[in-house]
Amino acid sequence: MEQTPPLLKPTKRQNSISLNFPIVGIGASSGGLETLEQFFANMPKDTGMAFVIIQHLDPTHIGIMSELLQRITVMKVTQVTDRLQVKPNHVYVIPPNKSMSILNGYLHLFKPAEFKGTIIIVFADVPALPTPVIIKSKTGKQTLSSRKHESDSDLQRTLEELECTREEMQTSQEELKSTNEELRSTNEELQSANQELTISKEEMQSLNEALQAVNMELQSKVAELMEANSDIKNVLNSTDIATLLLDNELNIRRYTDQLTKLIKLRPSDIGRLFTEMVSDLQYPEIADHAREVLRTLIFKESNISTSDQRWFTVRIMPYRTLDNRINGVAITFIDITVAKKLEAELKETISIFREHNLYKP
Repeated sequence: MEQTPPLLKPTKRQNSISLNFPIVGIGASSGGLETLEQFFANMPKDTGMAFVIIQHLDPTHIGIMSELLQRITVMKVTQVTDRLQVKPNHVYVIPPNKSMSILNGYLHLFKPAEFKGTIIIVFADVPALPTPVIIKSKTGKQTLSSRKHESDSDLQRTLEELECTREEMQTSQEELKSTNEELRSTNEELQSANQELTISKEEMQSLNEALQAVNMELQSKVAELMEANSDIKNVLNSTDIATLLLDNELNIRRYTDQLTKLIKLRPSDIGRLFTEMVSDLQYPEIADHAREVLRTLIFKESNISTSDQRWFTVRIMPYRTLDNRINGVAITFIDITVAKKLEAELKETISIFREHNLYKP
């Protein structure tokens, strides 16, 4: 008595199950996808049956039948794995380059070589053949014209189906090649873009480091300028001399605190025209003298009184930059009120001595 081949025996972990539902086997080639889609699109989800689809494809073909059918039917579509239990309301698709059998409710996968030397016999219902018409030829031999005609029709139909299948396979291969080329092109573009991004990132990092170094230098320069500005302000205020700095258009650039006792100035007046300010000085020619100094580059000095009987020595000098350019004028106001009073008292004393003949030059 023949025994069951070892590959078909149930394992210890795989117990036999009773199949109380029908299993429908469907054979399909590459051209049968449309028919399968129409079939499962009209199939309800609770048929109580299991469907096993056997594809006849090239062994190297990548199987995507399960993904395509899953879009059509609500039943669970699964690509078969070895010793997979069959369940109702499920669709099972054989994987590429595999042979398959069912035993005790489980699907088993084998390599095609494992069935080498065996044959498979398929039985199918066919319509009854027509009664052949026997015709005697002139030679006296009998021919079966009806059967010959039917065989020729079947052969022609089979050839047409094979040609259609071949064209479909060629189209599918061309589409796969085109898709593969597009994917390779996209992959190369992505790699190129990634390299460009990496280069841009490195350039940005280098630029950021350079900007940080420049920023540190600028901060250092700003700190030095603030310190120099503070030094100049303290030096000017410490001299107790009113000082006014004007640009070439006689607009106010800087002034010391002592100047506010002569001219009504506020910090917001920086940049305004000097002649627009209200002053206690009785010196209406100061603007003309400043322009003259800018033209001749020769300083000008005058003793000017104020409306409250104070006296100042006003000195107007060209403002020279470090690179020896003239960029306005510098005006100083030195208080000589005490000297003027002493001079007036001295003149009065001399006058008295002269009246009493006591003055001797």
